Amino acid sequence: MVNKPIPRYLSIREICQILGVSRGFVERAARRGELEGLKVGNRWRFSEDKFRAWIEALHNANNTK
Repeated sequence: MVNKPIPRYLSIREICQILGVSRGFVERAARRGELEGLKVGNRWRFSEDKFRAWIEALHNANNTK
């Protein structure tokens, strides 16, 4: 068996703290499919890698305007 690192998942609270945005902002992005996440029970979890990619895409979109 190959030992692969387990990906880190972030909660909505962690993302809100990192970005300084509201919980509603993150939930809307997740429901729209803009921020890829998964629900575990009634809680959202987001792959750190997918979160970083989303932030980079937002950053690039804002710099092209």
